Amino acid sequence: MTKLQPIVEIKSLNKTYQVKSGDVMALDQIDLEINPGEFVGLIGPSGSGKTTLINTIAGLITQTEGEVVINGIDMSNLSDAEVREFRLNNIGMIFQEHLLVDSLTALDNVEIPLIFNGENYKTRRKKARKLLKRVGLKKKEKHLPSDLSGGEQQRIGICRALMTNPKILLADEPTGDLDTRTGNEIIKLFKQIVEEDGISIIMVSHDPRHQKHFDRMIKLRDGKLDVDSIHD
Repeated sequence: MTKLQPIVEIKSLNKTYQVKSGDVMALDQIDLEINPGEFVGLIGPSGSGKTTLINTIAGLITQTEGEVVINGIDMSNLSDAEVREFRLNNIGMIFQEHLLVDSLTALDNVEIPLIFNGENYKTRRKKARKLLKRVGLKKKEKHLPSDLSGGEQQRIGICRALMTNPKILLADEPTGDLDTRTGNEIIKLFKQIVEEDGISIIMVSHDPRHQKHFDRMIKLRDGKLDVDSIHD
């Protein structure tokens, strides 16, 4: 059987922050591969480097050393403008805080990535409506974020992340502000996306109840990988 080409390849990745008290090693010699269509949980205590790793994969943070290769592209070889364009077309970001524009409707919020991509109004409107219908929010497309529950806002954020047909979704504590039932609905939606769309999802979580849903769990502590967790 032919081995799949990883969608994410991380090699000897280090990230050091310079602070007044001295250098802080946020990521320490990370070697990791994520396969296409894999639902991976990234777990570990606060300060272990989870968010730093997610943001480095997304190209929001530049590593101090090492390589981050996404879909065969070494991110370190790209200019800042090329990184932004690559991220827009290959990586969907989902945040705990939702980060919706308060003055825009649900439909308008979902459209935002394709506006930046220069897509025409009719095409982006049609796709946004299709995604809202998929997550059960067809009747809420004209609602402002303030009129929606936390779970509904998060589903809008997921729709927005899917608008450019990304290869990867990076989700940083997407259920952190949600009650258990709503959080489970978001996890179920992620599993559906992985199975139906073949998208890889890397999800940061502190909730041990989520572990049973992941194809694989990766543990971080003090910026280092728990090597035994990589092949769970």
